[in-house]
Amino acid sequence: MNILPWLPAGALDDRRLQELVAAAVAAWSRAWIAGSPLVLTGWRLQLGGAAACRETGWRSFGAMAFRLSSAASERLLGLSLGLRLERASAADADLRLLEAFEAALMGDLAVRIAGAVDAPATGHPERDTQPLNGAAAVIATVRHGGTDELIQVAISAETLMRRRKALAPAPRPRSGRPVRRADAVLTVPLTLKAVAGRARAPLGSLTGLERGDVLVLEPRQAGDADLVAPASERVALSGRILVEDGRRALQCERGPKS
Repeated sequence: MNILPWLPAGALDDRRLQELVAAAVAAWSRAWIAGSPLVLTGWRLQLGGAAACRETGWRSFGAMAFRLSSAASERLLGLSLGLRLERASAADADLRLLEAFEAALMGDLAVRIAGAVDAPATGHPERDTQPLNGAAAVIATVRHGGTDELIQVAISAETLMRRRKALAPAPRPRSGRPVRRADAVLTVPLTLKAVAGRARAPLGSLTGLERGDVLVLEPRQAGDADLVAPASERVALSGRILVEDGRRALQCERGPKS
């Protein structure tokens, strides 16, 4: 599936997708963060994910990527451990331990979001200068307290489009036996008329007709009539007018005239 440059800006502005990802972030926050939870804010489509991800610090996790600044990384680790961290004063062994712990944090977030949007993900980050292979992506932000920006999240637009399609309601089943379009046309009711005769006359002579005047019709036998279709005035059948069960009727005798 290719996401083309003309993908409308609102193509992925789907509340269901946002709620799925937000719920995954909230569950991750409850599992790892003490105190006030982290929330997902913002949701915008970036055409050409590379344009949004050229800054350093992005880490790819399959169909998504995360970015944390150094300050945001310290803030996130501090919230998770319940400590005030200062990387500058930490020993090398402690730094390696903190990096491993942060990788576990982000890997779990990736797996949870991937499960929400039904996407492939890996729990092992890959530092990348062009995550998502430059494809279109939705960019959102994980914040603490509604203000502190901690994590930028980029999710492949292709992945979200597939998930949106899967969330679409199934078409309603048609009731009864399927009807072909040609059969449906044949069931449309028409109003027909029986024409006993025709005549041509100037408009002036018609305006002068009075009671008792005789208008001569085209030569035909008395009682003959044509069954005429509406609009086209095409003669469908010809026959004779008679009385059937006290009502006037047309007995068809000849097929359509050419």
